[in-house]
Amino acid sequence: MASSSRVSHLLRGIRPIPHTSTVQPISKRSITSLSTRQRPIPSFLTQNTQLRSSPASSSSFTPILRGFTTSSRRQTEQGEKPASTLSPEEYEQVSERDMDILHENLEVYVEQFGQNDWEVEYSSGVMTLLLPPHGTYVINKQPPNLQIWMSSPVSGPSRFDYISSKGWVHHRDESIVFSKLLEGELREFLRKSGKETEAEEWDGTGL
Repeated sequence: MASSSRVSHLLRGIRPIPHTSTVQPISKRSITSLSTRQRPIPSFLTQNTQLRSSPASSSSFTPILRGFTTSSRRQTEQGEKPASTLSPEEYEQVSERDMDILHENLEVYVEQFGQNDWEVEYSSGVMTLLLPPHGTYVINKQPPNLQIWMSSPVSGPSRFDYISSKGWVHHRDESIVFSKLLEGELREFLRKSGKETEAEEWDGTGL
C-alpha cells in the first residue's frame, strides 16, 4: 500500500508539457483545390495544337495536331480561281513553248514597229522588254506555282494560270487573258508614238 501511495504522489507532481505550435486542420475545400489545380501548359503546345478536355478528368487534355495535306494541285489563296490545269511536266513544255513564241513576236514588234531604243531579251525563263520612255516589262516562268508572271508599267504585277480552253488567264479573273492584256498595252504604245497603222499591222503575241 505504501508503494502505491508513493506512485500516486509522484504522478500528481508531473506537470504536462505545453504545446509550442498548433497544427491547422486541412479542410475539405483545401483538399479539393489541391487536387484540381492544373499545371501550366507549355507555350509550344498551345501554339500548334488544339486542346480537348477528357471526359474522365477536367485537368487532362489530348493534343490534336494540325496535320499537313499534300495535293498534286497548287493550293490557292481565298477567293482565287482554280489553279493551272497542267501537271508540272506539261507546264514545262507549254510554258517554254509559249515563251519562245512570245519572244519571237516581240522581236518583230520592237524591230519592225518600235523605236530604235526598244529591245527584248530572253534568258533562263525571264523575258525583259525595254520600251523607253514607257517603261520595262518583265515576264517570267514560275514553275513552283505553275504560272507565268508579268510585271507591266501599265497594269502592274499579274499572275497567270494555264486553262486548257483559254490559255494563260489571270489567277483571280479568267476573263483577263494574258495575250490580250499584253497586246492591248503594246498597241497603245505604238499609237502614242504616232504609229496608228503599225499598231493595227502588228500580228500580236502569237499566243
